[in-house]
Amino acid sequence: MDTNQQNQQKDPSSQQPGQAESQTLIADMPGVAKEQLVVRVTGDNLLIEGAASVPAVAGNMELVYGEVQAL
Repeated sequence: MDTNQQNQQKDPSSQQPGQAESQTLIADMPGVAKEQLVVRVTGDNLLIEGAASVPAVAGNMELVYGEVQAL
């Protein structure tokens, strides 16, 4: 067995999903507090939901897309 094959056996990220012992997923969810995050696994499905805190919108308007940057 060559070094490349040995490394693939040790590194779960290089293995097929059915063969890996673990996977790492990084989800960027700006404005979502840890307490507002829901992660659920059902069978082969992964659901990630979060409620972001956004500034109030005046009048009869609904925020559809927003981006917030710290000053």
